[in-house]
Amino acid sequence: MRDGSLDDVREHRDGELFPGFASIPLYHGPSAAVGWSRARWDSPLWSAPLPNPERGVIFAFPRRPYWVRAGERRLAVTPHGMRVLASGDDVPRACPDGGFDIENAWIQVTSDRLVEDLHRAGIDPEAARTLASRASDVPLAAETHALLRALIAYLEHEPERDAGVVERAISEVVVRAMAGEQERGAPAREVTWRGHVAAVHRTRMFLAQNYANPVALGHVAQAAGLSRSHLCRVFRALTGQSVHAFRNELRLREALWRLPDYRHRVGELGVELGFCSPSHFTTAFRSCFGAPPASYDVRSRLCGS
Repeated sequence: MRDGSLDDVREHRDGELFPGFASIPLYHGPSAAVGWSRARWDSPLWSAPLPNPERGVIFAFPRRPYWVRAGERRLAVTPHGMRVLASGDDVPRACPDGGFDIENAWIQVTSDRLVEDLHRAGIDPEAARTLASRASDVPLAAETHALLRALIAYLEHEPERDAGVVERAISEVVVRAMAGEQERGAPAREVTWRGHVAAVHRTRMFLAQNYANPVALGHVAQAAGLSRSHLCRVFRALTGQSVHAFRNELRLREALWRLPDYRHRVGELGVELGFCSPSHFTTAFRSCFGAPPASYDVRSRLCGS
């Protein structure tokens, strides 16, 4: 999505005017749509109900980290995951200390389409409603993220789109995201560590804002308000992965979005993202996405879908 000020942007949403909000549709089919949205952190949009309940469910994929407020809690939303928003639900308000624009790629599907896709995959459609009740993001597998990136690249750059390819990709992204969440389930010791949820959110936000910087574990722990050893135990217990793995996944997912602009400078991209050397970046990228960055085509996953 192109950069630009949203100070003067105003967009109509079902008869209501929301200042500081812009939505850029990339595809609109009979039961699904794909696009980009960008809003100022203080836009009234974030405290308004989503319009038209018959529109179903929105899967929002953050490109930048931001906070949302759910009651008295502040919850981190990061590019590591997605948010599931059911039309008619209240959208948690972005916290005032965000201070920057909120940017999402999104897929919107009708309720009937979602039920049909999930039934076909053997997934309980009620799972979508359960995820929509969460204010923070839901982890997204690397392969699903790669497919989403392929879909966006195809819609942005393919002059003669094949609607069948797009529709199949939309269904696959949604089903993979839901299937991955069902398989993952809640961490086994979530109740034990419930008092540390806020510290994990602080850690995730700090890493999402500083993934490219050479930040020592001690600085991460300081941001979380825990000792280094306690942070490592708590973070793994509540997320299922280490602090280091989470940071590397943030770097690699950002690499997917930037890669087309660095086709002949992949080593430079790796260093900019915080990897210690081009070879380290290449090894990590290949392990995550199945091919080295120099030969990786961001649309390849779509062709395979």
